[in-house]
Amino acid sequence: MRYRFFMLYIAWLLTGNPMLFAQKVKEVKAFRIEAGQTERRLQLHEKYDKRGNLIYSYQPDLYCTMEYSYDEQNRLSRFYQMCGESFWNGSMVYSYPAKNLVVVRSEEMVGGSYLRRDTLNAQNRIQASWSYWVQEGEIADSTITHIRYTYSPKGLLLRAHIQITTYDKQNPQMPDSRTNDFEEFEYNSRDSLTAKYVYAENPQQKRMVYQARYDSLTGRKTESFEQPYAEGGVTRSEYLYDQQARLSHFKSWYLPSEEAEWILTREVLYRYPNEQERLEVWRFYYQNMFDSEEVRTFQNNLPVRITILDAQGQGRQLVIYEYTYYN
Repeated sequence: MRYRFFMLYIAWLLTGNPMLFAQKVKEVKAFRIEAGQTERRLQLHEKYDKRGNLIYSYQPDLYCTMEYSYDEQNRLSRFYQMCGESFWNGSMVYSYPAKNLVVVRSEEMVGGSYLRRDTLNAQNRIQASWSYWVQEGEIADSTITHIRYTYSPKGLLLRAHIQITTYDKQNPQMPDSRTNDFEEFEYNSRDSLTAKYVYAENPQQKRMVYQARYDSLTGRKTESFEQPYAEGGVTRSEYLYDQQARLSHFKSWYLPSEEAEWILTREVLYRYPNEQERLEVWRFYYQNMFDSEEVRTFQNNLPVRITILDAQGQGRQLVIYEYTYYN
């Protein structure tokens, strides 16, 4: 579901960004410098309010502008997007008519109209979500989605029941299709996610789409597997840690299915020169051949520099971040 990823991002925004809040960042600009040139080209521009909320984001390379507004209780009240030719271009309005209710509706969206109602439980987690999506066009479909969530007494997500009904505008009284899917989650004694399953109505057809393994002594994740599609390949990831229990090495590679003809590997090395600084070396491989490398530097968890190298180790691009802070 395309809009579910969009809404997950918005849900993250509703919680704010505590790292940026602690730093009192007011404005972020990232400039890209091509190899052999001195001209700086704007790549990212973000603005934050004093509470750490993102209020403006601009990415010129993606032709993308986003704006956010919040109410007096620091809740997202309006979201505006204009990104290329995305059907999500337009604005979303958030309202909170009751303590446990969130209503989202679209305004002037180019791809159609959208309405969503989330019911929250006592712990402020989504208990149920209902949404109605109508695409533009005379023969475009409309979709109703209903999701119910079940949590453990600790607040861990145990189950999601997802019902999707699609209607054709040429015959709006009769559903064009229906799906009735379930997602189930399992955890270990440390409350770490160990497995995720999906199935459609028949529990006998339950399929594992995610699995994670942890060190029995430390509880740190050591390995994970992900296969979101039954006929697709598997993404495998490995995690290593240093003596201070900090992540030191991450590797993720795609094991293709019989139909796939490509394989992509990502490897990240983490280094900690001091308490404030972190270096990440991102290496990318395609068809088991080294493709490129990025060296990312962070200061107090904020990115300050990205050096992009080609397969020959030559500098291809440099990205520099600049920050403005509140007094």
